[in-house]
Amino acid sequence: MDDLDKIESELVEVQSGLKGFLVRDWAYIAMLFFALLGVALTTVERELMGFYWFILVPVFGFICVIESWRRLKNPDQRLMLVKVQVLHWLSVIFAMLLVFTGDMRNALSNEITALILLILLSLGTLTASVHINSWRMGLVGLLLGLAVPGIAWLEETTLLFLVIGLLTVVYLALTRTRLSEQRA
Repeated sequence: MDDLDKIESELVEVQSGLKGFLVRDWAYIAMLFFALLGVALTTVERELMGFYWFILVPVFGFICVIESWRRLKNPDQRLMLVKVQVLHWLSVIFAMLLVFTGDMRNALSNEITALILLILLSLGTLTASVHINSWRMGLVGLLLGLAVPGIAWLEETTLLFLVIGLLTVVYLALTRTRLSEQRA
């Protein structure tokens, strides 16, 4: 019985503070990071643009399925979840493909294309959050949408430095957490 109490107290400790936040919400943090990284890559390297975004969309869909899977116990509900998410994210990919067709690709600059793709990803994430009933997923979609005007004002190199700065802050936070755990 003491072992169960110890495990329970360790779980409670993990759920609080920065470590708990990172353990519990790492997928959402990764979604935000990789979407912003996609904008940075798109503004710098046009050739990676389509490939990166078309890989990112199924990853978002997979995270949506994982988010809801554990709440659903019925196999029919799980199958419906997968069907709805596959159709939903295929429609997001289709909308992104429209941005790359015909004269659209040549008419839009890299920066504008990146913002359009971020808007589509934001809208896809927001609507997916309604399907799976997840406020955290909705928050990711909302933050991606709110990032669009901010990114529109940044220059290409500024956005790249912003991503590097965010990586540095995350690295320092993780290092600080690790050092404080080692001292304890």
